[in-house]
Amino acid sequence: MNDQQLTIQTSPFSPTTWAEVEKIAAHMADARAYGFKKPSQVISAMLLAHESGKSLSVIMEEKHFFEDGKISPKASHMQATFQKTGTILWHIRTSSVVAGSFFAYKPIKDEDRARACSRFELQYELDIMQMQPEWDIERESELLLALSRLARENECTIIRTMAQAAALGLANKTNYNLGAANMHQWRCVSDAIKLIDPAALAGGSPDVDIQDLGMLEGPRQITTTQSRDKEAVKSMMAQHMEDASMATGMRKQELLGLASELRCKLSEMEPQQESLRPESKLIPKIVDATDATVELADDDQLPGIEPAPKFNKWQDYEVTKYGNKRLGSLSKEEVSVLHSAYQKKNLTIAKPEVRKEASMIAMAFEALSTTNT
Repeated sequence: MNDQQLTIQTSPFSPTTWAEVEKIAAHMADARAYGFKKPSQVISAMLLAHESGKSLSVIMEEKHFFEDGKISPKASHMQATFQKTGTILWHIRTSSVVAGSFFAYKPIKDEDRARACSRFELQYELDIMQMQPEWDIERESELLLALSRLARENECTIIRTMAQAAALGLANKTNYNLGAANMHQWRCVSDAIKLIDPAALAGGSPDVDIQDLGMLEGPRQITTTQSRDKEAVKSMMAQHMEDASMATGMRKQELLGLASELRCKLSEMEPQQESLRPESKLIPKIVDATDATVELADDDQLPGIEPAPKFNKWQDYEVTKYGNKRLGSLSKEEVSVLHSAYQKKNLTIAKPEVRKEASMIAMAFEALSTTNT
């Protein structure tokens, strides 16, 4: 038998040599078939199908192939497989709560259904109670005891809520925003099968568990990258300041200007909170640069929020991008860099403190420009 030959198939469309496998994989990856992006992903799926004695289309119905190489059983296939011999009783299915009772046998009797409904009611009350800052310990003990009496082998009740997703930091993810009920449903299926029918997992982790883990790890990876970027900017800024201390004339001013630009960049890398103001409040006030004071009107305050401090002169204003240094202590070049940076921003959607700082810097820029002329 040829070393390149895999097996002899009766179907004329089945690959028989490694060269054919590579050719098919390249075509499928180019066509983005099944969501594949690289030929190596297609080859992995084809080898798994060959080893399992199944077609590629069947494997794709059963398995989820992630871009990082992980292969896991699909929750939809797990549910379909489970329901061949088991029963699912869905108690409630909404975008905020999905709950179901799972039985590893079929059909279920009326007493099984009644027991599952009682278990759901008690378990839901317990879950709601335990999400509160404080709860009735005595009532908690009663619920736990009642639930233990309703326990049976080969059956369980699983509840997944948006509150649980929010506690894990998942509620704002795209998948939950587009189909929260589906996300809760598949996680109920995954949790239940892990408890009463783990053989359906075929030794892998459910794809929904891997997706949740990926969504949780994503922000941490981004935060780590941003942290490294911030340290790099800080190092460059410190180097410019050190070089400026030993330079003179135009070179010194140039280095100070570069350091100022890096300070602005560092500030932009900090996370910004969204403005709580209605759109009608986002129009900035026109401030005369010769005016010595900047005050917010009474109607420019949000109810329940302390008014921002008022500053009398731009010279005394502390610039956050310069480590709270007084604006009056900065050179004309540094003020010019700050003014130029704010000119590029869309102040109509900026927070009040940002707009106030922009106004102070504008006053300083005009004052210094007038003095030098």
